[in-house]
Amino acid sequence: MRLVAAEKPLEARHFGYGVLQHVVGKRWREFSDDERSALAKMCYEKLGEIASSTPEPEPFVLKSKVATVMAQVVRQQGAEVWIALVPDLAVGAASENPALAEVSCLTTRYVAEDVAVHNEDIIGGRMKELLFGLTSTLPQTLPALYRSLEVRAKAKRKSFSPKCFFGFFGFGFFSRSPARCL
Repeated sequence: MRLVAAEKPLEARHFGYGVLQHVVGKRWREFSDDERSALAKMCYEKLGEIASSTPEPEPFVLKSKVATVMAQVVRQQGAEVWIALVPDLAVGAASENPALAEVSCLTTRYVAEDVAVHNEDIIGGRMKELLFGLTSTLPQTLPALYRSLEVRAKAKRKSFSPKCFFGFFGFGFFSRSPARCL
């Protein structure tokens, strides 16, 4: 997929991920097993690329698209892909790298939403299999999400300054101006 290459403009990449989302969501059954595996592997690699982009993090719109495509792959492939993906997502969610944590948490969220909320087209045994896959991985997923919240809250507390807080609300006993706090 040349449209989603890192050197392409944002609009082209967004469009490319949209095309990829359509292919995974609507045309998945037309592919052979080998092609499905290659497509799933490529989506997983793109998930890693988006999460590890340096020095400038990728825009949220691309992170969201990649997470949505990966959720579609899980939905199409089944619980075994989800169970295989969870250890990497758990490590990513608990990571100190904010981009990796964001993409991991978004993917977890989108998979859960796809299976539990947007499930009109998932039939019988497949739904049961996906729900079992989600619930069986909760012992790995929930601590990672909790750790992610803990890391983000700690980083936010370090950046908080009471001088900025009180100065911003007009308390004149601090000499710092609100504009310098932002």
